Amino acid sequence: MSETTTVDERMHDRHVWRHAFNIIVTPSRDEPRFHVRLFQGATEADKEWAQQIIRDAQAGRFDLSVWEQRPPSEGHPFTRYIFSKWVKSNDRPTATLRPCHEPGCIEDFHGWVDGQKDDPCWTEPIHHGSGVYMVRGYRYSGEEWQAHASHDSDAFPSGSSGLRIVRDLANDLAWVQGECDRLNAVRREAA
Repeated sequence: MSETTTVDERMHDRHVWRHAFNIIVTPSRDEPRFHVRLFQGATEADKEWAQQIIRDAQAGRFDLSVWEQRPPSEGHPFTRYIFSKWVKSNDRPTATLRPCHEPGCIEDFHGWVDGQKDDPCWTEPIHHGSGVYMVRGYRYSGEEWQAHASHDSDAFPSGSSGLRIVRDLANDLAWVQGECDRLNAVRREAA
């Protein structure tokens, strides 16, 4: 996903509308490629909406009536489809999205409110094969990276199976904390 640096607002029916995002679909050898362009002032809800439209299209729910077809042209040898979303400016939540450049973070964008980053950065998660737990690192602005585990204690089996899962959890938590320590060292060296 990419973000533009301009705000595009239009008057329509006495309301100010802002351009939230475009989704551009181009063919490729295996599957269509989706490119999302978030515009300045885009929110987390705008990003989630765009991602849902892409998931729907990939699942076969591609309604051509809402996509603008662009024929091949110079620099674009294939037919492209574009979905544009406009929303009323006064309906916009206060959080806006900004690109993330934090090493180790898997998120492309984070929500910001009043000039402050409102979302944590996250590392790639480790999921236990049984779905009992997930471990990943996170960092809020002004804090260091640290490991976090979320688990369903009711799903832990009893006996030796449960003990194996607890050992796996401890091992994964230690590994993720090691990665967090490495990311913290990189941040300290860069400062």
